[in-house]
Amino acid sequence: MAQSFEYGSVQWKKAVSSRGVEYEVGTAVDGAGAAGAAVAQSAAQGDDAFDIPVHWTVENKWITLPEDFQKTTGILKYFFGDAGTGPFQYTFRFVIDKVYSYTFGMADGDSYKIHVFSVGEHFMRLNTDGSPVIVRVAGP
Repeated sequence: MAQSFEYGSVQWKKAVSSRGVEYEVGTAVDGAGAAGAAVAQSAAQGDDAFDIPVHWTVENKWITLPEDFQKTTGILKYFFGDAGTGPFQYTFRFVIDKVYSYTFGMADGDSYKIHVFSVGEHFMRLNTDGSPVIVRVAGP
């Protein structure tokens, strides 16, 4: 069972990658601690499966995605950057308008899953032994 805890305005849950590497997934919370993004569930549930090759590198800035990618995946934009201090090397954030169970595949062959139940911004903190490049996005 995933362990859950709050830090700042994000509720974090521990998870394990396909290769056994621990990472954390986060959801924005309001001041009362309730998942703020969960208050408004998505009207557009993601139904169609997809598996799309990408080449997302650590750029430390927000990247808005092309409209056709947005329509297929529900991912509007992402941020992939250095985590700074703490136990994780990288932070990955993305904003969605459809709910899916997303899988992000890395260049080293590992993959990280995040199950989202609400629209809005979602977070992931991770480490990788290989090149920090996301090479595929799949769902649901």
